[in-house]
Amino acid sequence: AIDGVVATESFVYLRLVKQLYDWGTQ
Repeated sequence: AIDGVVATESFVYLRLVKQLYDWGTQ
């Protein structure tokens, strides 16, 4: 895969995980 694409997907994935974690701790 293209490094830029992998980095973008990883960033989006981590941001999604953080949102789910934040919602779970409210």
